[in-house]
Amino acid sequence: MNKTPLIDCQNLIFSYQLAENRINQAQKIFGIVVVQRLLCFALYLLGLTRKAIGQSLEIPSETAKSIIKAINRNGLSALEDRRRRFSTFLPKALPELPPITLREKGDNIIVSFGMGNRYLKLSRHQKQDYRVTAEVKAELIQQFAVDVITSGRTSSKTISAVLKKRCDIDLPDRTIRHHVARMGLGKIKRSLPKLVDAVKKTSNDCSKT
Repeated sequence: MNKTPLIDCQNLIFSYQLAENRINQAQKIFGIVVVQRLLCFALYLLGLTRKAIGQSLEIPSETAKSIIKAINRNGLSALEDRRRRFSTFLPKALPELPPITLREKGDNIIVSFGMGNRYLKLSRHQKQDYRVTAEVKAELIQQFAVDVITSGRTSSKTISAVLKKRCDIDLPDRTIRHHVARMGLGKIKRSLPKLVDAVKKTSNDCSKT
């Protein structure tokens, strides 16, 4: 089917009881706001004027106009309150992660998270580091950051499995826990996601000006 057929609503029979039951069920799943906006856009597609839509849904015609405009511009995301941090029914979008870089400076290794002056300074003379190269540390830190930013949590077991699959690096759970603690990564587990959100918000605000 290349084209959605036009529906002649005047020849259809509507059941008030069925409509009430279905709307109540939908509101339990999606919430009142989402269902109202779905109905608003559906009536718009079926040919009702904005004034008629407003009267049918008992909302101002300007509100109906704003809902229709937002859905046409932003798609499904416009069905929810844009002040929500996460959608209740759309897949959670993964944030764009800042580039993580690694460089040597004297007797230290500097790990930059790509967010201003946020970095870690690691000593090259840690006795237990003889099996873990700077490149492996960089992959460990990067995977730690990815897990914390995208899901708010991580574990040495998860990092070990991902490093094995993605980089073919064999790093035991115990070794990962040692380096996570040694590098102080546990101290940024809660603050890093908030910092990324703040940086993204600042970046978005600057792009709008």
